Amino acid sequence: LSTMPTLPRLLSTLALATLAPLSAQAFVLVQPNLLVNGSFELGAWSNTSLGYMDVPTGSTVISGWTTLDNRVAWARTPTGDGVLASDGTFSLDLTGFGNLSPNAGVTQTITTVPGAAYTLSFQVDAIPVYGLPVVVQAQAGATSQVFSKSGAGWQTFSLGFTATGPSTAITLHGVRQAATGYVGLDAVSVTAQVPEPGAWALMAGGLALLGWRRRRGA
Repeated sequence: LSTMPTLPRLLSTLALATLAPLSAQAFVLVQPNLLVNGSFELGAWSNTSLGYMDVPTGSTVISGWTTLDNRVAWARTPTGDGVLASDGTFSLDLTGFGNLSPNAGVTQTITTVPGAAYTLSFQVDAIPVYGLPVVVQAQAGATSQVFSKSGAGWQTFSLGFTATGPSTAITLHGVRQAATGYVGLDAVSVTAQVPEPGAWALMAGGLALLGWRRRRGA
């Protein structure tokens, strides 16, 4: 008997080989940031002291955002105490002016598609001389998680969530630590992941090959 694969069997194998990697990595196309002003670059900033603006609770002076629960220190790089933004010129210190209790937060509501999956990403900064750890609570609708870091510098964190309605509130809040006087926040984004156009084409091709294989075998 010949050990050479038949054409239908070869095509079936090819189709499966095409589809297999898609099951794990087809859904990787990163979409634009759904948040407005995710790096806090826009708004009516003015210098309160040392390159920081003291932003009161409930303020919308930072475009797209509303401050929560306490006063936020809106920093402009470079500040008088050496804080540098991660993305652009501006960042936030969620401890405010003097490790306020509770620490402050910022929130923004975005348009979402019910049942769709999203990723909330953000960067947190710590400066050891101002105390460690740095702790931030991220919330997207009903999904919430606390993130902590104990090393210096900016670090990226992510929270995955599935939208349950046509809009979703995104909130990031400092979690006060008695010995921590600085909680940096910058580069906040929310993105949806959808199949890449090329992935759709490969998947369609693989399914077409499987369909042809079945019709030939009928």
